[in-house]
Amino acid sequence: MKKSPPQKLNLSHWLSSHFPGRPRPSSLDQHRVSQHQYPVLFVISLAALTSSIGHRFYNEPQLTIGTHAPETIKAPETAQAPDPIATTAAREAALREIVGVYKINQPLTTSIEKELEHYLQDISSFRLSAGNLPYTPIQNLGSAEQHFLRQLNTVEFQTLLQEINTPTPTATPWQNTPLARHSLQALKAYKSKAKETEWSTLISQISQAQQQYQTALKTIPPRLETIPHSTLLEMSDPEWSIAQKRLRTVLKRMLNQGIPPGLPPSITRNAIRVHLQTAREPVQSLGLKLLPLVLQPNLNIDPTGSLRQREIIAEQVPTVMISIRKDTIIVSKEERISQADFALLEYFGLSRRGINWLGLLGTMAAVSGGIGLFLLVQTRSRLHFGRRDYFLVLLLSVSASLLIWTTGLRYTSLPAVGLLIGSFYGPILGATVVLILWGLIPLGLSSGFVELGAIAAGSLIASLVSRQRDREKK
Repeated sequence: MKKSPPQKLNLSHWLSSHFPGRPRPSSLDQHRVSQHQYPVLFVISLAALTSSIGHRFYNEPQLTIGTHAPETIKAPETAQAPDPIATTAAREAALREIVGVYKINQPLTTSIEKELEHYLQDISSFRLSAGNLPYTPIQNLGSAEQHFLRQLNTVEFQTLLQEINTPTPTATPWQNTPLARHSLQALKAYKSKAKETEWSTLISQISQAQQQYQTALKTIPPRLETIPHSTLLEMSDPEWSIAQKRLRTVLKRMLNQGIPPGLPPSITRNAIRVHLQTAREPVQSLGLKLLPLVLQPNLNIDPTGSLRQREIIAEQVPTVMISIRKDTIIVSKEERISQADFALLEYFGLSRRGINWLGLLGTMAAVSGGIGLFLLVQTRSRLHFGRRDYFLVLLLSVSASLLIWTTGLRYTSLPAVGLLIGSFYGPILGATVVLILWGLIPLGLSSGFVELGAIAAGSLIASLVSRQRDREKK
């Protein structure tokens, strides 16, 4: 069964159905209103829209920036005149140099601290699998020597032991390192004073530590592969405990100071190096490898703080003043009026402000065309309008330009106009009204055309949203 096309909501019918005390007008009454009162409604609409859109033509200066002076004009008295345009430009220049106010992203900061804890737990587990250090009392061997001997494989360790028993050993390249020579001397010194059983126990402890070390290297966590394993394992357990506290402290300090977006990694590394400059070399090496993996920008723009800062900076910019003495020529005859000249003319009331009849007539002609286009679309859409419907559309249209006039472009009601008219009379008529106002409102503006275009685009979308809502209801 073929569905009949949906009927658009008529404001007169809607008001009558929701307020029983008011009689619902018949179709004949509506026809009489639309025929006999068209001229009156047209004149009212033309006057209302022309007066609200063309407001800047009521008191427009004839001698403005860029025009030629009809005669030589002198300053009637000595004064200092404010230059609003130059002041606005100075404030805009100051605002462009403002860096946004940041605030710490606390959830992200907490997440970064937890990430460091996960790394430290993985390192502790890896160290535990490699065995304790020291694995023998440091009175027998120092921590550095124990770590070196633990890294040797079986062949290297047996070669080192042979040199202890050989009077004239033949050194290999790896044995020429300072740590290898120190370890060899430490083993010789211990063997010379230790009993045979004590020497055997030490050799057994070293061999067991080597086996654990080699087994742990095969099971290193993937996230720790970028960190040299020697850096993770060369510290003793007490040193590792101190290192963890130091790394947590450095991370907390850097996060409390805040890391802004776009900070180069080299600066982050330099900051880590400064914080760890008093720590031991193994801790510094680990910190320079580990902390860059964890740290990330934790500062976000604070809209409220940035707005407050902009207001403070704008208030601190002094008003640009222009000094002039009595009878000094402001502008000569046939000379083009500059910005500074106009500021002086405005201050002394010599800019010849008055009604710009040509601008008002042009605005009236444009408004007449817009009204005609609206009536054409309304007729083609077969929408039956009552008197209240016309007044509703008129009030919404006038409100869009009035709000721009009184409060500024950012507070315009144009999106609401598109949404409401689209909801009551369909998206076609709603979009038509938005486009008409989009073309008429710039007549009363001197700037902000790009911003108005963006607002108009959003208003068109609002009229389309109303259409989607109607479909959902059906």
